[in-house]
Amino acid sequence: MRRKKWQRVAYYTVNIILAVGFVAPIAWTLLTSLKPTNQILTYPPQIFPDRFTIEHYRTILTVNDGLFLRFLFNSLLVTGATIVTVLVVSSLAGYAFANLRFPGINIFFIAILATMMVPFQSLLIPLYGFMQKLGLLNSYLVLVLVYSTFQLPFCVFMMRNSFAALPQSLRESALLDGCSEAQVFRKIYLPLSLPGLATVFVYTFMTSWNEYLMALTFNPTQKYQTLQVGLTTFFLSRYRTNWEMITTGSMITMIPVLLVFMLLQKYYVEGLTAGAFK
Repeated sequence: MRRKKWQRVAYYTVNIILAVGFVAPIAWTLLTSLKPTNQILTYPPQIFPDRFTIEHYRTILTVNDGLFLRFLFNSLLVTGATIVTVLVVSSLAGYAFANLRFPGINIFFIAILATMMVPFQSLLIPLYGFMQKLGLLNSYLVLVLVYSTFQLPFCVFMMRNSFAALPQSLRESALLDGCSEAQVFRKIYLPLSLPGLATVFVYTFMTSWNEYLMALTFNPTQKYQTLQVGLTTFFLSRYRTNWEMITTGSMITMIPVLLVFMLLQKYYVEGLTAGAFK
């Protein structure tokens, strides 16, 4: 009995420490964004300011004729286009790998999974040269293509598992009733695979929204920079780091990610476990 009690105490203690470790940086960033500028770099550090202010939030939305809003628009456009592309391609490919049979399908699927083991950093230089020859640098399209390419292997794998978890009798019955493969896919399998689609949506959104290195490499021009790149390049300088703007922008950037994850968390977990039991 005493052993179980100590195990429970240790369990809650470890979880509380982990929770504090995860929440503390976010709380510090939020408090810093609400501090007056003259209290941000005080020593010793001040956790709570003498007064809270939202002036930094007003400033970041209007500075340089709304440049931050431009970065926000770029991120929304690139992320939205990537999500649509990945959802369409991964759902079609996942359905094919789960239900259709043709020569070499298993080899083809393994080849797609093998690309997940290739780090994108190793392909950054040849990809840059390739995109430069195509004239796609400094455009929205280049990020959509690159993001979709590196996210599709995992998303195809997820959708294949999601479709494979559904009973084959559904498809067979629909085909016997005169439905085409396209109708089976659109009217039966897609509505039943919402957890898998939600998982792909959340994964694609978070990966595209938070990506930095490829966005900096392929779109160095300010006009096409996303939020992550814009925050660092615009508010970091050689002589002073504009911490109030960086922390304020980081909090605004974090809001869409938290909202998407909270709204789709239930489906996200279901989608990750799809295919584990059948």
